[in-house]
Amino acid sequence: MARPQLFSRFAPALLGLAVLAAGCTVHKQETPDLSGPSELGTAIGIQVSPDVLTQDGASQSVVTITARDNNGAPKGNLSLRADIAVSGVTADFGTLSARNVVTDSSGRATLIFTAPPPPVGPAPTTDVQIRVTPVGTDFGNATARFAIIHLVPKGTVVPPQTSVTADFTITPSGSVTALDTVQFDASLSKSTTGTIVQWRWSFGDGDTASGRVVTHAFDSPGNFSVTLTVTDSIGATNSLTKQVSVQGQQPRAVITQSPGNPIAVKQQVFFSGATSTGGTPTRPIPIVSFDWDFGDGSAHGSGVEVSHAYASKGTFIVLLTVTDSTGLKGTITQSVTVQ
Repeated sequence: MARPQLFSRFAPALLGLAVLAAGCTVHKQETPDLSGPSELGTAIGIQVSPDVLTQDGASQSVVTITARDNNGAPKGNLSLRADIAVSGVTADFGTLSARNVVTDSSGRATLIFTAPPPPVGPAPTTDVQIRVTPVGTDFGNATARFAIIHLVPKGTVVPPQTSVTADFTITPSGSVTALDTVQFDASLSKSTTGTIVQWRWSFGDGDTASGRVVTHAFDSPGNFSVTLTVTDSIGATNSLTKQVSVQGQQPRAVITQSPGNPIAVKQQVFFSGATSTGGTPTRPIPIVSFDWDFGDGSAHGSGVEVSHAYASKGTFIVLLTVTDSTGLKGTITQSVTVQ
């Protein structure tokens, strides 16, 4: 029998939803406008059933989309665009019952994928991505989430999906911080009809991996749908999706002082936090407030650039606290010597 070799041909592809008082002067920075709700707080999951179809122009799969907010509650009235892609390129390969959908009060939306007609001549196994992207002004740079449907030639006997169970653990469990390394272990996956030979991962942020145990670092905060797809030695396949909550990277506060130490009593010292940064290099988040404590008990300052004159000699600790547009704070201290 050539069945095992045939089944192995359609092993799944990568799967796949930031007042000064006397003696001080302040130069305030205008706070940038916020654009409203962000994709960072929305978790989008996609499931297809079945995920293996015969390419006969008639077989269908139900695509179920779920959306939840940053508290895990269903997110209704979310507009989404659905597309078909092959090898990562949008293509008309099969049909969708709708290209634009809106989630209901339960945070769900469904559509139907219909397999394309069979090609003329030998037909290879083809992996089709059903890609879903939030639409609207708040999601201009949204990352598409996707699930994979495997199209097999007519006459192929599709192994039972229920013979394989996909499961995995996440370390650390609970929420993680952007840029931290997270381990995903699929050792809990099982097969009743063979041996699991392939593990494919989609992390929900556009990145993918393969292997029983993999690591990944999310470079931005948000809720991500991580999907594992396993295939056994006879070609049976199944998938599991879990949510990972990623906290934002604390902004990095930086103090620039002029003139440098030491300074004289009642001399104006200028402090700047202009080189402070928020978010990550790939997804910067603006700093919206700068709060200063000059360490001598005087009134605090605010703004990206401030100045202050110390009334007595000594060593003072200047504290800068920056806050980004997501509400995360970062701090730094610096000593000032007054003679």
